Amino acid sequence: MSRIKSIQRGRFDSSATSYASKKITISKVDPSKCVVIPSSAGLYYPCMSYGNLTETELTVYVGSSNGSGITFGWQVIEFY
Repeated sequence: MSRIKSIQRGRFDSSATSYASKKITISKVDPSKCVVIPSSAGLYYPCMSYGNLTETELTVYVGSSNGSGITFGWQVIEFY
């Protein structure tokens, strides 16, 4: 039996050259039973860090060294 209750994932593009916050609306979860997995892809040292998770919103901080077309991804995995 799987211990995973739900997986939500998505991606977005950003051209931020310094840290900028991004708020993402998600389906309702119990934050105390979740793991957040941020990811990024692109050149010039893209960076994404997880900021906060509420029942319906994920906040992340993103940036890159040159601010050109970086794609960031995220996953919220909720367990039973």
